[in-house]
This record gives sequence, structure tokens and C-alpha cells, in this order.
Amino acid sequence: MRSDKIIDPRGLTRPSPSSGGWKKKYPLTFKVSSESELEYAVGLLRQSYEFALEKIGKRATAKVKRAEERPITHSEIVSMLCDVGNILGFFVRVEETTPDGAYRCDVTWRDSEAHAPLKVFEVETSHRIDHALSSLAHAHDVWRPERLYLIVSDERDLNRAIKLAEPYVKGAFYRILRKLKIHAYKEIKDLYDDVINHKDMIADLSMR
Repeated sequence: MRSDKIIDPRGLTRPSPSSGGWKKKYPLTFKVSSESELEYAVGLLRQSYEFALEKIGKRATAKVKRAEERPITHSEIVSMLCDVGNILGFFVRVEETTPDGAYRCDVTWRDSEAHAPLKVFEVETSHRIDHALSSLAHAHDVWRPERLYLIVSDERDLNRAIKLAEPYVKGAFYRILRKLKIHAYKEIKDLYDDVINHKDMIADLSMR
């Protein structure tokens, strides 16, 4: 069967009123007068069904491909971190300012509204690794969180960030070395997809 046209040697297909006068033939309405023509029409319907599935599949594949090719934005990563934190049962805040007003952290997670953050995230987009590390180091000093996270935009930035961060964390930011984790945007996206797929179970298991 050709992918762009229904095979109808008997010419039974007729455009339906909703077809807008398509030039190609699609088995939308039929005129049948015998059992053999009815059987033939059923075959046309089967072709139409397969044709529709093929077209829908191609559109869906193209849509997924476009979504995969589009760069993930800073705000999307922040939103994903918020969703994951909420599902895990944390109290989540966005762009939280440190008590002294010196820095504003992208995302924080805490186990109680009254407690200091347990986890602090900086989503780096401007390639200013030193600024992001300064923010995390200050968050460490004022809140003493369990973990600090630097999220960078892609795998190349991940390797670059690790190399760039190394002299900092061995020097001025040595105090955060053991608490700092560096991840790429893609890792966060993959984590988000997995968590969303099992959010009800994870939320239930996270209750305490």
C-alpha cells in the first residue's frame, strides 16, 4: 500500500462532506450493494486505519524529536527541581534570599518550614561558575545544608564545570568540597521524567 493514498481499484471511496474536497481518495463514506462490496469496503477501512496510525505516529515522532532537540531552559530546570522536591515531601522555595540578603538561591528544599534548607541548588546558565559557587558557599555558611548542587547546562559544561570548580573547591571554596555535587541539565531532566512516571508511589514512600 502506498503511504499517501488508499488502494481502491473499484472506486468505492467517496469524499465525506468534512473532507473539504480532498484530491486524494480516503475511505470515508461508501456506497455498497452486495456482500462482496461490503467485504471490500471493510478492507478499505482497514487501510484507512493503518494509514491514520502511520500519519499520527510520524507526527508524534517528529514532535518528540523537536522537543528533544530544543535546549532545556533555566526556568524549566528550576520548575523540575521544584516538582521533584514536592513529590519527595520537601518544602520547596524558589529564589530564596539568604538571611543577610547577600545571595539569592535558585531552589531550596527543607524538611520543615521552620528549619533551614537541607539542600540548595544553583542552576548555572551564564557560565559564571565562580558566582554560582560563591552563592553555594555562602548558603553553606549561613544555613549549613546537608548538600549543595550546581546544575550546568550540558555534558560539555559538566566536564568544564568540574575542571573549573576543582581549583576553587580546593582553594577558596574548600569548605564546601564534601557537600558539593555537580549535575548536567540532562541528568535533572532524566530524573524528573522518572520521578513523574512514579510520582504517586514515590510520594507515598516519602511520607514520614
